[in-house]
Amino acid sequence: MLEDKPELFSDLIWYWEVYSSLSKTRPIGFNGPLPITFQEIESFCRLKKIFDGETVDDILFFIMGLDEIYIKDFYEKQAKKNNK
Repeated sequence: MLEDKPELFSDLIWYWEVYSSLSKTRPIGFNGPLPITFQEIESFCRLKKIFDGETVDDILFFIMGLDEIYIKDFYEKQAKKNNK
């Protein structure tokens, strides 16, 4: 199974680590996980002293993109499970 794990480009590993950290702070609703909020991303940037607009834009792009994929996958799996 681990052999199938995709390899990240080295310049993208940092964004994956940011996503992994922020994912732990995500709110949970009645039906499951909710998207990572802008407030959490902003707090992360302030905590890490990231104020460069281009870097913040990149963080938003990657974090929100990864989160969208995660949320979609989670709820699709839930729907399949509930339909069985």
